[in-house]
Amino acid sequence: MGWEGYKRVFNLLFHLDIIGDKIWVQEDKMEYSIAEKLVEKGIPKKRLFWLIFLTTIGLIRSMRLLDYIRLILPQLAFLSSHYKYLLF
Repeated sequence: MGWEGYKRVFNLLFHLDIIGDKIWVQEDKMEYSIAEKLVEKGIPKKRLFWLIFLTTIGLIRSMRLLDYIRLILPQLAFLSSHYKYLLF
């Protein structure tokens, strides 16, 4: 897991980051979605954020960005300090 130049090397079944009270779903290749299981177990959908990494330029965006822009901005600042090749 990591970066080779501008290409993201990532080969996990699932990857979750818990930042504050948010759960960032970075990868979910499970037969039964780990995110759906979390919701079934009582985690509110508004706490889940799906991240799509476009590996050619390391661009990160959230599928729910428009709905949760005010909640996401502090986390994006945190993420940008930890991921070198982020563009917004």
